[in-house]
Amino acid sequence: MDTLQGMLEGGDSGPALTLGNPKESLIIKAVQYSNAELQMPPKNKMGQGTIAHLREWIAMGAPWPGKFTPDTAQPRERAQ
Repeated sequence: MDTLQGMLEGGDSGPALTLGNPKESLIIKAVQYSNAELQMPPKNKMGQGTIAHLREWIAMGAPWPGKFTPDTAQPRERAQ
């Protein structure tokens, strides 16, 4: 979760973000605690206002400071 490219590449569960689509983004599912095995932060659920801001950020295309933009992302191929 340190870089936008890292969130777009994701991990074992897939990409954390689906740009422009909060409903499909794993990070939203995790912070809403909608999956018992995927909850962030693990001990205390975020407030609804914070989750709403995160949804809005994803809907806007997840603007990120610096030179990296989603258009320049080069997702790594996953081992199957």
